[in-house]
Order: sequence, then structure tokens, then C-alpha cells
Amino acid sequence: MNRKNEERVFKLKELYESYSIEDLERKVYNAMRTEDEEELEAALSIRQWKLNESFEWTPENKAKLLQLNAKLIECFEKLKAEASIHLEIIERRRQDANDAFLDWFEIEAKVKPYIFYEMDGCKGTFEFDSPIAEVLDADWNDIVNLSFSANNKDILNHILYLNREQNWNTDHRFKGNFDEHFISQGIHDLYDHTNWSFHDMLKINHLEANVAVVYQHFEEI
Repeated sequence: MNRKNEERVFKLKELYESYSIEDLERKVYNAMRTEDEEELEAALSIRQWKLNESFEWTPENKAKLLQLNAKLIECFEKLKAEASIHLEIIERRRQDANDAFLDWFEIEAKVKPYIFYEMDGCKGTFEFDSPIAEVLDADWNDIVNLSFSANNKDILNHILYLNREQNWNTDHRFKGNFDEHFISQGIHDLYDHTNWSFHDMLKINHLEANVAVVYQHFEEI
């Protein structure tokens, strides 16, 4: 974003501070329709700030966050296990000198959150819970990747999202509420690197875990 656009985002944020959540969401929908990136960034940012300012860590909300935290960790544990299988297969293939497409490879893994509901009479068919949930999904794709990539066992053994030494329960948003609990990097990335508010995060009801293997072969001319 250039300097002129940064100044516009700053001015819009100042303007939107007096807006209600409903008015901000109308601005979000308008920005999506007109593809106004600065308006979208400003409206989503102020919406997140307002919702988080009024958010309370009730026992119910704490339980929901811990459930999401556990599910994120579970997803990354499954992704690590799957990536390990692919890594072993690739390492065996690399021993074959005739396999041209193993000059370079990378295993990519990603977790994506959604707020969905299941359509009546259409089992397994889901729609976004609300228009703002669809916007947040697009925002997630553009701003943050809850992901890792690896091409050796050492990297797989040091996945940030499974690192128990980095506990985000000391963050000022959590301090005093989760002192006896482990808050993972995944939770931190959601609230600190996206425009998902805590209100939105606790509505997440689906996590999509993906693994992809990328191969490259270099041919000299």
C-alpha cells in the first residue's frame, strides 16, 4: 500500500470510530462490492476493535476459546502426521536418480476456519452463517496463512503451531483468564493477524485442513 492509500485508511478509521457495528458492516459490504480495499481495511479494523473492546471472558466464552484452541492444535498434529508420510515417500523416491521431478520439493499445509451452517435437507452442503462470515473468509485468505511448509524432518519437528514453549496466555487480552491453560500460536494468529474479532472466532464451527506437495524440476537450455 502506498503512502497516499495509508493516509486514506487512517482517515477512514478516524471517521468510522463513531459508527455502530451495523453501520460498519454496511461499509464492509459496500467496500466488497466496489472493491475498495482501503475502505474494507478501515471498516473491518474498526469493527474488530469495537467488538473486542466490549467482549467479556465469561465462563462460556472461555470454554469456547479453549475448544477452538484444542481443535486447531489437533488439526496441526494431523497435518504433521500426514506431511511426515509424504516426506518419507519423497525421500525414498529421491534415491532413484531417474526421477526428474525431485530437484526441489515442498510440503505445504494449511488450516482455514469457517462459520458455516448446514443447509436443511442437504447433508454435507454448507453455506456461510452470515454475509460478514463470507467477508472474513476472504479476509483470511488475503491477510494470513495459518500454515507451514517443510522439506525435511527437522522443520516438521519444529512447527510453530505445535510449539508448547510459546504460550500466548500471557497476552494482555488473556492475562488473568487463562493462566492455567495453553493458548497456541494458531489462536494468536487469528486475533492478532486478521480482522476476526473474538466474537467471530468463537462462532467458528468448521476447520479445513489441507496438505499439498509441490515438485519442481529445473531443465538447462
